[in-house]
Amino acid sequence: MAGLIHETAIEKILREDASIKTKGYSKSVKEIVSSELLDDDIFMESIRIVPDGYKIEDGGHYKECKTITIIEVEDSSKISNRKMEKIINIWTDLDYESHILKLHTYDRYGNFISDVGIYEYYYKQIRS
Repeated sequence: MAGLIHETAIEKILREDASIKTKGYSKSVKEIVSSELLDDDIFMESIRIVPDGYKIEDGGHYKECKTITIIEVEDSSKISNRKMEKIINIWTDLDYESHILKLHTYDRYGNFISDVGIYEYYYKQIRS
Protein backbone atom coordinates (compact mmCIF):
# COMPACT_ATOMS: atom_id res chain seq x y z
CA MET A 1 0.00 0.00 0.00
CA ALA A 2 1.29 3.41 -0.93
CA GLY A 3 1.92 5.91 1.81
CA LEU A 4 0.74 9.46 2.23
CA ILE A 5 3.79 11.03 0.57
CA HIS A 6 3.60 8.67 -2.41
CA GLU A 7 -0.14 9.21 -2.87
CA THR A 8 0.29 12.99 -2.64
CA ALA A 9 3.05 12.86 -5.28
CA ILE A 10 0.76 10.90 -7.62
CA GLU A 11 -2.06 13.40 -7.06
CA LYS A 12 0.28 16.29 -7.92
CA ILE A 13 1.42 14.57 -11.12
CA LEU A 14 -2.20 13.90 -12.14
CA ARG A 15 -3.12 17.54 -11.51
CA GLU A 16 -0.28 18.64 -13.77
CA ASP A 17 -1.19 16.22 -16.57
CA ALA A 18 -4.79 15.00 -16.70
CA SER A 19 -3.97 12.56 -19.52
CA ILE A 20 -2.04 10.31 -17.12
CA LYS A 21 -3.91 7.21 -15.95
CA THR A 22 -3.16 5.06 -12.92
CA LYS A 23 -5.13 1.92 -13.82
CA GLY A 24 -5.43 -0.31 -16.87
CA TYR A 25 -1.85 -0.17 -18.14
CA SER A 26 -1.58 -3.78 -19.40
CA LYS A 27 -5.00 -3.67 -21.05
CA SER A 28 -4.21 -0.38 -22.77
CA VAL A 29 -0.90 -1.70 -24.13
CA LYS A 30 -2.57 -4.89 -25.39
CA GLU A 31 -5.02 -2.77 -27.38
CA ILE A 32 -2.31 -1.12 -29.48
CA VAL A 33 0.11 -3.97 -30.22
CA SER A 34 -0.02 -6.66 -32.87
CA SER A 35 -1.31 -10.19 -32.34
CA GLU A 36 2.29 -11.32 -32.77
CA LEU A 37 3.26 -9.55 -29.54
CA LEU A 38 0.14 -10.80 -27.78
CA ASP A 39 1.40 -14.34 -28.50
CA ASP A 40 4.86 -13.55 -27.08
CA ASP A 41 5.11 -14.92 -23.52
CA ILE A 42 8.05 -12.68 -22.56
CA PHE A 43 6.23 -9.55 -23.74
CA MET A 44 3.04 -10.55 -21.98
CA GLU A 45 4.95 -11.17 -18.74
CA SER A 46 6.81 -7.87 -19.07
CA ILE A 47 3.68 -5.73 -19.48
CA ARG A 48 2.42 -7.00 -16.15
CA ILE A 49 4.47 -4.31 -14.45
CA VAL A 50 2.36 -1.87 -12.47
CA PRO A 51 3.58 1.66 -13.08
CA ASP A 52 2.49 4.54 -10.86
CA GLY A 53 0.97 6.05 -13.97
CA TYR A 54 1.08 6.00 -17.73
CA LYS A 55 -0.21 7.81 -20.77
CA ILE A 56 -0.60 6.81 -24.38
CA GLU A 57 -0.43 9.47 -27.04
CA ASP A 58 -0.58 9.51 -30.80
CA GLY A 59 2.74 9.80 -32.47
CA GLY A 60 5.46 7.38 -33.16
CA HIS A 61 7.52 6.68 -36.21
CA TYR A 62 4.31 6.44 -38.27
CA LYS A 63 0.89 8.05 -37.83
CA GLU A 64 -0.73 4.84 -36.54
CA CYS A 65 1.95 4.40 -33.88
CA LYS A 66 1.76 5.49 -30.27
CA THR A 67 4.03 6.93 -27.63
CA ILE A 68 3.63 5.27 -24.24
CA THR A 69 5.04 7.07 -21.22
CA ILE A 70 5.47 5.13 -17.99
CA ILE A 71 5.45 7.25 -14.82
CA GLU A 72 7.40 6.09 -11.76
CA VAL A 73 7.64 7.90 -8.43
CA GLU A 74 10.97 7.11 -6.80
CA ASP A 75 9.82 7.18 -3.19
CA SER A 76 10.39 4.34 -0.76
CA SER A 77 10.97 1.78 -3.50
CA LYS A 78 13.22 2.50 -6.45
CA ILE A 79 12.90 0.84 -9.85
CA SER A 80 14.40 -2.61 -9.32
CA ASN A 81 16.76 -4.28 -11.78
CA ARG A 82 14.03 -6.81 -12.57
CA LYS A 83 11.48 -4.08 -13.31
CA MET A 84 14.02 -2.28 -15.52
CA GLU A 85 14.62 -5.55 -17.40
CA LYS A 86 10.89 -5.79 -18.06
CA ILE A 87 10.77 -2.16 -19.21
CA ILE A 88 13.68 -2.89 -21.57
CA ASN A 89 11.78 -5.90 -22.96
CA ILE A 90 8.70 -3.74 -23.54
CA TRP A 91 10.81 -0.99 -25.13
CA THR A 92 12.46 -3.44 -27.52
CA ASP A 93 9.19 -5.03 -28.63
CA LEU A 94 7.35 -1.73 -28.99
CA ASP A 95 10.25 -0.29 -30.97
CA TYR A 96 10.00 -3.26 -33.34
CA GLU A 97 6.42 -2.16 -34.06
CA SER A 98 7.51 1.50 -34.36
CA HIS A 99 5.88 2.56 -31.10
CA ILE A 100 7.86 4.64 -28.61
CA LEU A 101 8.23 3.85 -24.90
CA LYS A 102 9.40 6.50 -22.45
CA LEU A 103 10.11 6.25 -18.73
CA HIS A 104 9.63 9.39 -16.64
CA THR A 105 10.69 9.42 -13.02
CA TYR A 106 9.52 11.77 -10.30
CA ASP A 107 10.73 12.35 -6.77
CA ARG A 108 8.67 11.58 -3.69
CA TYR A 109 7.06 15.02 -3.86
CA GLY A 110 5.89 14.71 -7.46
CA ASN A 111 8.66 16.77 -9.04
CA PHE A 112 9.91 15.58 -12.43
CA ILE A 113 13.40 14.07 -12.23
CA SER A 114 14.25 12.52 -15.57
CA ASP A 115 13.24 11.14 -18.93
CA VAL A 116 15.22 7.93 -18.47
CA GLY A 117 17.12 6.81 -21.56
CA ILE A 118 15.89 3.22 -21.74
CA TYR A 119 18.16 2.61 -24.73
CA GLU A 120 21.22 3.16 -22.51
CA TYR A 121 20.11 0.35 -20.21
CA TYR A 122 19.27 -1.83 -23.21
CA TYR A 123 22.75 -1.46 -24.71
CA LYS A 124 24.38 -2.06 -21.35
CA GLN A 125 22.26 -5.21 -20.92
CA ILE A 126 23.17 -6.67 -24.34
CA ARG A 127 26.87 -6.01 -23.74
CA SER A 128 26.83 -7.86 -20.41
